[in-house]
Amino acid sequence: MLLAVLRRGRAMVSTVSVPSVEKAEAIGVKCAFLFITPKAPVINRLAGTIDLGEIQPLIGGEFACGISQHAVGKILLFVGQP
Repeated sequence: MLLAVLRRGRAMVSTVSVPSVEKAEAIGVKCAFLFITPKAPVINRLAGTIDLGEIQPLIGGEFACGISQHAVGKILLFVGQP
């Protein structure tokens, strides 16, 4: 459960699936679903906040491109050697 990695009082915004508000409330966190169409300026701004350490994404795994894997969190795909 992704919500379980959050500290009490924190929040998670999912762009993948609708999180369970009931489960979030039970562990003292907030959650929301945001439907977006990715746009380069928005992705670049998000990357900047990550580079500055203002937000820290949960990385569930790093895999070579073409290898099918499942992980909790975002997956980094490498072209060539990781």
